[in-house]
Amino acid sequence: MGQKQKALENYQKSQEIFSSAKSPEHPFVAMALSNMASIYSALGKKSKAKQCYERSIEIRTKVLGPDHIDLALPIQNLGRVHCSIGEYKTGRGLIEKSLELRKKAYGEDHEIVASSLIMYGGVLAELGENEKRLELYAKAEKTLVKSFGSENFKCLFSYKAMAEAMIDFGK
Repeated sequence: MGQKQKALENYQKSQEIFSSAKSPEHPFVAMALSNMASIYSALGKKSKAKQCYERSIEIRTKVLGPDHIDLALPIQNLGRVHCSIGEYKTGRGLIEKSLELRKKAYGEDHEIVASSLIMYGGVLAELGENEKRLELYAKAEKTLVKSFGSENFKCLFSYKAMAEAMIDFGK
């Protein structure tokens, strides 16, 4: 048995324990479900991953409210699962929602928002929306350079993303 399978079994056990000891709607159950979804996705079991992320989001929404920042990551990850199976429009909508939650929580010029812009740009690349992709990468780069300076390693991802987009777009 591989390590991912063992990890999945441990997450399943923790989810069962939290469900019976606390409540099936407890935030720890949502966390365990997100962890299980991550493993399912890595194992190529995208349908199971989607189910776990959806349930995790459902619990978090009920417990924390629909605009809580703790929803951003599982929503983004669910969007990435949709994209990985070719459902780019659904994935895009989820990733946009995740981005909006982060903007609301951190502000437009935060490094977490910049990282989300870069990831969102990858989805736009698959949809052929290179002009918007370039805009997002430029905004991310500006934010990261302002926060860390142009020589900081955190800026490398934005530089790389911008270069790839320019090549794809022919600029």
